[in-house]
This record gives sequence, structure tokens and C-alpha cells, in this order.
Amino acid sequence: MKGIRFGMLGVGSLALALGFGTTASAQEGDMAPNQGAISFSAGADYASTYWFRGMAQENEGFIGQPWAEVSFDLAPFGLDGTSLNAGTWNSFHENIPDEPDGNKWFESDLYVGVSQDLPGNFSGSLSFTQLNAPAGGGIFSEEISVGLSYDDSDLMGDFALSPSVTVVFETDGGSDSGAEEGTFLGVSFGPSFQVVDSETMPVTLSLPVSLGFSIEDYYETNAAGAGDDTFGYADLGVKLSTPLAFMPQEYGSWSTYVSGHVITLGDSAQTISSDNFGIVGDDDTHFYAMAGFSFSY
Repeated sequence: MKGIRFGMLGVGSLALALGFGTTASAQEGDMAPNQGAISFSAGADYASTYWFRGMAQENEGFIGQPWAEVSFDLAPFGLDGTSLNAGTWNSFHENIPDEPDGNKWFESDLYVGVSQDLPGNFSGSLSFTQLNAPAGGGIFSEEISVGLSYDDSDLMGDFALSPSVTVVFETDGGSDSGAEEGTFLGVSFGPSFQVVDSETMPVTLSLPVSLGFSIEDYYETNAAGAGDDTFGYADLGVKLSTPLAFMPQEYGSWSTYVSGHVITLGDSAQTISSDNFGIVGDDDTHFYAMAGFSFSY
């Protein structure tokens, strides 16, 4: 089977999605359809290439990645600013040529976590993720993630970067080709600007940036003389998003987006993507595109 590594696009971050598939903002005010302590969000992304933390998984055929998450506000239990989250992230690939029964379910990840508002416009998260390969033998990795984000809009105004940092600890198995359980560091930031002012369908331009590093044994390779490079990848994107105002409010808040990205790989990430998975060539810089929709209720 081509590229059996899999792995959720940063769920450890609880989808550090790194700006790729941002959920629509929850509706506010007395007219909001859901004013309870339980909220739900879901969506689907479509990618020209599936990159997992700088390691290419697939770049041919249809790649669809649906996800869903439920969140429980724990304020009724006296835990203000605390929420419990659980969800799933999946990837279906048209091109899995070696799968005998035609199974296109490349990946299915399950996660549970808790997020907490912190003083000074900070927020933190802790999550556990189980990564599964339905078309490739079941569970292949488990990881624990710790995240920290900062809302700098009060300080930076329209030029806010919304930085976040996530550390992922592999606790069983792994996402690369090495034998050791590794530790990953992800950093993301990027400004957003409203470029079309509209009461019904405003358009926002975002410039997401994400960086990935190996703290220890994360980008291991089997290639002779290769090691575990600290630098994994740098991803620079341009994203346009807009709410889908024609959807009835009773069905939640909907949005859609399209984005283009340039990703530059470190030597180990390039070796894993090219030699181990046979997906990309010898170039260390690649372009890919994504599009998708999401809703929250």
C-alpha cells in the first residue's frame, strides 16, 4: 500500500490544522440557535496533496478529509473557561492501488482533549490521539499533545498573528519510518484581513504560516547516512474564506474556504516523502492546494 504512514493533520493540536480548515465561528447573541453547553462542528477538506507534518502521504487522485467534533462547556460544573472535546478526523484516497478489497479509507483518527482559558489572553490544550489505518492494518500510533495559543488582537489589532505552539509526544508507534517514538514541535501564526466588506458574505484573506521541528527522533529515516533533522518543514499559505450566509441560521454557522500553499522540507522529511513513500521527487519545495467547508452548531 502506498505511503502507509498516515497521521492526522495536527490533531494533536486538536487540528493545528494550522489554518487549513478553520471551523466557522459560533453564532452569538439571542438569535443564536444553540445556546446550550454542548456544541458540534464538522466539515470536509479536499487536498491536492496530503501532507502530514512535512511528510507527503498522497498526491494523486481524489483526497477527501471529513472531520467532526463535539465540545462540552464545563462552566455549569464550576469550571469556567474549560471545555472537553472529542472528535474524529479521516482521509479517503482514490489512489490506494495495492489494497485488494478496494478500501479507500486511508486513515481514521480519534481524539479526546480538554482546553482551558488562561490569564493574559492565553489558552491551553491537552489531548490524546489514536491514529488508525482502516485500509492498512488498524492502529499504528498513539500520541499526547500539549498546546498553547495567544490572542494578540488587543495588542496588534488588524495585524494580529494569533500564534500557537504544540508539542506532540508519540507514546506508541510512530508516524515516520524510524524505530523510536519521537517528539514533535509545531508553530503556527498568520494575519487575517477582511478584503470584501459585506453584511452577508464578507471575504477574509489569511496568510497562515506553519513550521515543524523534531525535538527528538521525529523525522527518522532508514536511508544510509541520514539522521533525524531538527528542521522538518515550513508551510506558507494564502487562504480566502467566507461564511455561507444563504444557509438557514437554524442549521448553524457555515463557511467555506480555498487556499494555496508552498511547503519547503528539511532533508529528513524530504527523504521520508520521496524514498519511503515514493510520492514526491527530489525537490524540497512543493505547491499544493486545499478547499473545504465547515459548520458549527
